[in-house]
Amino acid sequence: LDLEVPQVQIEARIVQADTNYSRSLGVQWGIQNVNQLSGTGVANFRTGNVGPFGAQTSNFLVNLPATVGGLVSTPGAGFTIGRADGALLDVRLSAGELLGLSKVIASPKITTLDKREAKISQGESIPFQTTSLQGTQTTFVDANLELNVTPQITSRDPKEVGKLIMMKVRATRNAVGARSNPAGPSIDRREANTQVNIRDGETMVIGGVFIDSQNNSVVGIPYLSRVPVLGWLFKQKTESVAKQELLIFLTPSIVKS
Repeated sequence: LDLEVPQVQIEARIVQADTNYSRSLGVQWGIQNVNQLSGTGVANFRTGNVGPFGAQTSNFLVNLPATVGGLVSTPGAGFTIGRADGALLDVRLSAGELLGLSKVIASPKITTLDKREAKISQGESIPFQTTSLQGTQTTFVDANLELNVTPQITSRDPKEVGKLIMMKVRATRNAVGARSNPAGPSIDRREANTQVNIRDGETMVIGGVFIDSQNNSVVGIPYLSRVPVLGWLFKQKTESVAKQELLIFLTPSIVKS
């Protein structure tokens, strides 16, 4: 008899959070309990072990090296991998949005067959113009975050509780770089490949991508600040740069047939 191929639903939440607030999201980085979760991967193009992750959650995001068998990974330089308490995650994210400390910029869901790759992409196409003998042309460059996820259920025993799902994840982020030339803007590319065993319904986290956002504001005395030339005596312009972290939460769930 042909057996029905099981399906896995992958819920992704892409969150942009204040670096201080990200410490209160209950993300556990590093190693404590080898039996709970394990993974190996590449961070910032350097080989190493991203490591098993603890069963208990922590209220502090600790960006410490994870060591397995004498090998040390390089968290902080590129992507880092961890786990989160899914039961409290939604509450904490909602509270962060109300306080203006975090923002869920995308929350796609996708269902795929066991051992089949699923693709999630979030970003924008940035236009730039080039001039040649043929005239001016507009070309688009993709600046996006792309996730390629392949789930594999490690056991199909229907009586087994808390099945493990092996998640093969490739995360790629393309961002416009600081350098520019007539041929177009430069693209900064970061990529991480990791393989993690996670239980059905639990949440893994990919972090370590930091974003600097610049805010400009002008505060002044009404009417007087609008006077030409002299108006600058009655108003003040402030510029601030806020550092935020991009966090990717992935929650695989086996679809019950």
